[in-house]
Amino acid sequence: MRTSHGFAVIFAAGVVALTAVACSGTSSGGQHNGTGSSASVSVTRHPTEVAGIPARPTGTELSSLETALHRIDPQVFTNEGATIDKARDQCHDLNDGVNNPDAAAQQRFSTSGHQLTLDQARQINDVLRQKLC
Repeated sequence: MRTSHGFAVIFAAGVVALTAVACSGTSSGGQHNGTGSSASVSVTRHPTEVAGIPARPTGTELSSLETALHRIDPQVFTNEGATIDKARDQCHDLNDGVNNPDAAAQQRFSTSGHQLTLDQARQINDVLRQKLC
């Protein structure tokens, strides 16, 4: 009984100590603002960007990407949403160093009714590296 009581006291002391540290109001890189919280500047990135997937292009970036892909093969950009999703996923593979990225692009951007060549896939990867990834 005495041992379990001693353990409970030590455990409670540890919890109090950790709570005091967690609530101290300072953090590395932060400035204490006197309210018990800290103010810090940080850049918040979308989780997909952290994973190597770029943000969805908009405006002139989207228009430029669409034009460049259309020059390679007009069939590549028939469905904007699907094509942009494929392009973002391909950027992930390119940023991740996937083996044979041209074959990956060929498979990703081909459809059952329209197969791309490896040369077209290489061109797609070049465009993505320049305009999106």
